Amino acid sequence: PIMASLSLLRRLAHGVLPGAHAHIAASTACRSFLAPHALAAAGAACCGQRFMAGKPYTPLAESMEGVSRGSDRKFIESVDAAIRLNIDPRKADQALRGLAVLPHGTGKKMRIAVFATGPAAEAAKKAGACIVGTDDLVEKIKEGFLDFDRAVATPSCMSFASKVARVLGPRGLMPNPKLGTVTDDVEGIILRLNSGVPFKTDKEGNIHCAIGKTGFETAKIQDNLIALLRALNAVKPKSVGGQYILDVFVSSSMGASYRIGLPDINTMLGGAMAAAQVEATAHQAQPTRVKRGIDPKEWATVDIDTIASSKLKRYLVARRAAAAVAA
Repeated sequence: PIMASLSLLRRLAHGVLPGAHAHIAASTACRSFLAPHALAAAGAACCGQRFMAGKPYTPLAESMEGVSRGSDRKFIESVDAAIRLNIDPRKADQALRGLAVLPHGTGKKMRIAVFATGPAAEAAKKAGACIVGTDDLVEKIKEGFLDFDRAVATPSCMSFASKVARVLGPRGLMPNPKLGTVTDDVEGIILRLNSGVPFKTDKEGNIHCAIGKTGFETAKIQDNLIALLRALNAVKPKSVGGQYILDVFVSSSMGASYRIGLPDINTMLGGAMAAAQVEATAHQAQPTRVKRGIDPKEWATVDIDTIASSKLKRYLVARRAAAAVAA
């Protein structure tokens, strides 16, 4: 195992390991197999974020050409995007989850099951749902039928989906309002699912999504990547300041990964990153808040908004009120 890990790190150092997640493979190999002295000999700079920081940026046009070529395999590969965000998923408002609608789809037709009755059921069938039902669908799922990629439910039929929540939940198939899969607009969500991709942050704050196939034109892959980045930018938590998107990698299933430069990302987002940076700079330029006590002689003139202590603020407000009454 040690020799295999050393070989993996050697391939990483020369940039020949395929995929956008090569840094994860390196980190796992080092933690699992390498002793501290072997890790130092192999080069710790190739692990985790150090490896990412050392990977050179590739111009956007060259990146798109590279992933569209793939790795010359005999099958059509998926094109994947790995995005590192400046968030902390442990905080409730920063655990991102949603659906990004891609203008050219992912190249894969989704098999969708729908819990619905009446007109909604008819609309789902016309939109291309693979199976539609209520009690009968629940029974089929209990018997082991899981031949679908997504499940959709109308609000009135969520009670049927809840009966098989223990089966659908662990597999990520449970209808979810955050993904828009609990809705009366069944036809619309089926069309969006067929042309979109769900995203969810992992425990490190990264997003991993498929954005097309190697058979796509370069412009279509770029359009899909732009749509994904804009969807992520639209759900940026308000508590996140400064630079939001830290890194973007694109790769084919068996091909090399490409790190896209931040200026190209900013261009794709229409200058949103630059605006966020200006806002962060302006925030940092605000007057520093007073953290300690103030001279009693200055209590009548000090700006209360610059005081960090809420207790001291209340005291000064009370003193000023008393002075006003006495005057």
